[in-house]
Order: sequence, then C-alpha cells, then structure tokens
Amino acid sequence: MIGSKPITWSSKKQPSVALSSMEAEYRGLAFATCEAMWIKKLLADLEVQVGTIPIYGDNMSSIYLARNSMFHARSKHTKVYYHYVREKILSKDVEIKFIRTKEQVADIA
Repeated sequence: MIGSKPITWSSKKQPSVALSSMEAEYRGLAFATCEAMWIKKLLADLEVQVGTIPIYGDNMSSIYLARNSMFHARSKHTKVYYHYVREKILSKDVEIKFIRTKEQVADIA
C-alpha cells in the first residue's frame, strides 16, 4: 500500500505442498518480500525514496525463522531460495512484523 491505497495484490497456488503452516506462511513472506523489492526498485526509478518496508505476518514461527539465521530442525527442508527474506531483513530493506489474524487484511474473506 502507498498511503491507504493498494498498489499490488496477488493470490496464487503454491507450487508444492507445504509440510507445515510455518512453511506455507514463510513462502508467503518470501513472495511478499520479492514484490516489495520490485516496488521499491520501481519507486527508486521514479526518484521516490522508500525506507524499510513493513511486511506483516500472522504466524510467529515463520517470522522467527525469517529473523534468525540459525539452523532449525523443523525447517531444514525449507528451500534455500526462500531465505531471500532473511537477506532483505539484514539489509534493512524490509521488516517483518507480527499482526493478529483478525487484523490481517489478506485473510479477511
């Protein structure tokens, strides 16, 4: 969103079955991070400065995995390319924030 206006949104089937809700939510964070970085680059081309972009998630396990680089036995099967989220957190391009499920606009039907 820019201000209160959505500028992109998406819904798509994940390419493979997630083995846990944490993995499914982590994949969602990875997709959102990629979208955020694309928008940030587009705005930079338009000479609009953007700071750290907040990305909201309602699954604490996926947020913890994104923020922490240590090995997790429960997530060892997670594909490496999803760790792009962690790279962008460390570079301060994005910040992953917790939001309660009831407040998560993406989950409202």
